[in-house]
Amino acid sequence: MSAENWWEYINGYKKAGDALLSSSNVLGNGRKEYELVYPMVFLYRHYIELQLKEIILNARNFLDINEKFPKGHDIKELWAMCMGLLREIDKVLDPQFTASDGYGDILNAYRALEADLKIFWEIDPDSESFRYPVDSRGNPIVANLEAVDFKTIKELIGRIDQELGGISSGIYTIQGEKYDAMKRGG
Repeated sequence: MSAENWWEYINGYKKAGDALLSSSNVLGNGRKEYELVYPMVFLYRHYIELQLKEIILNARNFLDINEKFPKGHDIKELWAMCMGLLREIDKVLDPQFTASDGYGDILNAYRALEADLKIFWEIDPDSESFRYPVDSRGNPIVANLEAVDFKTIKELIGRIDQELGGISSGIYTIQGEKYDAMKRGG
């Protein structure tokens, strides 16, 4: 499966979340327009899910791993897949660096991103809390809207976007270099 136009979807969901956050004026005068919280959190969560899946697809492609498309909505599970693949890519690119003390900085960056993803996962662990008023069994879902701190969401998404975007761009770059080398016969 190719991940060629995923960025259009990824960016679209993020931009839609950003638009709802700014248009709801919740950061300006403190008035919370709760009906906009549901789609905003869902859009951001879906953006994260798609970004992780795109990274998984491209990482597998780079590593020549042919596995089924990652299904499901569990951000923790998707991040665990990403972490395994990122560590494999790091080993392929520079096995000596991954064994060095300097690699700790990379691992710390991965852990910081994981901590940010965990916060978002706790807001909506199964991608149902802000998508539906009931769960898959028909039981009511009571989202704690008072617990959603809009300033924190904005900062959190900013950090996640920066880190996941950097990872995604890096994988595109090394993938391109790999294919250029293959074309040259090297």
